[in-house]
Amino acid sequence: MQLMQEQSRCIQAGELHEVVTSDEDSVGGERVDRVGFIGFAEFACGGVIEVGDRVSCGGRALGTVLGFDATHFPNHLNILVRSEELRTAPSLGLALGDELRFEPPAAPPLPESDGDGGDRLSVGEYLLGMEGLALLRQSAIGDTPAAKRRVNEIAELVKRLDEPALAHPRELPAAEVVSGYDNWAQSYDEGDDNVTIALEEEAMGGLIAEAPPGPALDAACGTGRHAAALAAAGRQVTGVDASQEMLATAQRKVPSASFLVGDLEDLPLEDESFALVVCGLALSHLPRIEPAIAELARVLRPGGRLLLSNPHPYATSTLGWQARFTAADGSRAFIREYAHPHRAYLDAFAASGLAPRRCLEPVVPPDRARRKARFGYDEAFAGALQGAPAVLLWAADRAGR
Repeated sequence: MQLMQEQSRCIQAGELHEVVTSDEDSVGGERVDRVGFIGFAEFACGGVIEVGDRVSCGGRALGTVLGFDATHFPNHLNILVRSEELRTAPSLGLALGDELRFEPPAAPPLPESDGDGGDRLSVGEYLLGMEGLALLRQSAIGDTPAAKRRVNEIAELVKRLDEPALAHPRELPAAEVVSGYDNWAQSYDEGDDNVTIALEEEAMGGLIAEAPPGPALDAACGTGRHAAALAAAGRQVTGVDASQEMLATAQRKVPSASFLVGDLEDLPLEDESFALVVCGLALSHLPRIEPAIAELARVLRPGGRLLLSNPHPYATSTLGWQARFTAADGSRAFIREYAHPHRAYLDAFAASGLAPRRCLEPVVPPDRARRKARFGYDEAFAGALQGAPAVLLWAADRAGR
C-alpha cells in the first residue's frame, strides 16, 4: 500500500472503509508492505479522521491511525492503523458487529505546580504574554502611542521577572471533571467575577426566550443556572449532571424540576423527549463534541431546538482560559477545557440532523477587561482582552416530520 500525503480524511455517516494494521513506521508518500486485515467498518456518524487518532475496540487499544491508502478508491479507502505487532481480526477475537472507535490523541495534562517554579509559566511571564497580545492588537488598529507604552512596559517587566511575586508559578493543579465540580459546587454561584458565566447567562437568556414551548432539558445542568430560568418561564424541566454535589444544589434551587445523574454521552432519557435542550459551558470539557451533540439531538423532538454554549475557542486556545475554581477548603484548581473550532460544531450538527439557526459570540466589555488586570497593568489587560470573544453560543433546530 502507498500512504497518501493527506493527514486527514472527512468521513460521512454510512460510508464503508477497510481497516488494516501495520507494524511499520511509515509517513505520507511512503510504501507500506506489512499489513493485517481487520475488516470493513461502516461509520455510524460523520467526522474527520486524522493521522495519530487512537483506535480501539471494546475498550482495547488497537493502535493509532498511520495514514490512508487509495488503492481501492473511489469504492473505499484503506485506513491503516499503526500497532506494535501485526494484528488481524481473528488474532484480536473481533467479530461481525464489534464497534471500532476513532478518537483524537489524549491531550497531555497541564503541569501541576509544586511551588519550585521550574520551567513553567510564572506570573511575570503571563503578564508578558498579555502585554504582547495587547501590543499586537493595539498596533493592528493603529494606536501607536498605546503600542509604544506596551513596548516600554515589556522592557521593564523583563528586568523584574526574578522578583518573588512575579517569579511565582501561575499553574494550578488539574482536577478531574466530576470531582472538580463536586468540589466547586459550594462556591460556584458566589460572586460575579467570572466573565464567561456572566456573558453566557445574558446571551443564553435571550435564546431561551425565543425557543419553542414545551418540556426542557438542562443537560450538564450544574447548580441549575438555566434550569431555574426555564422553570420560572413555566416549563417542565429536567436536569442531568454527572456531579451529585452540583445536582444537590440544583435541586434546592429548583425544587419543581426533576434531576438525574447522567453523562452527556449517555443520557438516561428516552428518545425525542424534549422540545428544548440546553447545554451550557459543558462540552468544552470533552476532547470531542460529536458524541455528546448526537446524544443531545437524540432526546430532542422533531421541530425542537438545541441551545449550546461554550467558552470561545479563542479564549481557550489563545488566552489560555481554563475553568479555575476555589474548593470548599480554600484550595485552587482547574478543570481542563478543550478548544473546539466552529467547524467541529457544524460537522456535528450535520451528522446529527440539526440545522444551525443562530451563532452568538459575546465579547469581553471594557470594564470586565480591566477587572482582570494584575499588578496595575490595567491598560495592557484592556488592550489584550477588550472586544475579545469570550463565549460561543449556538441555536440549532431538529427538522420536523
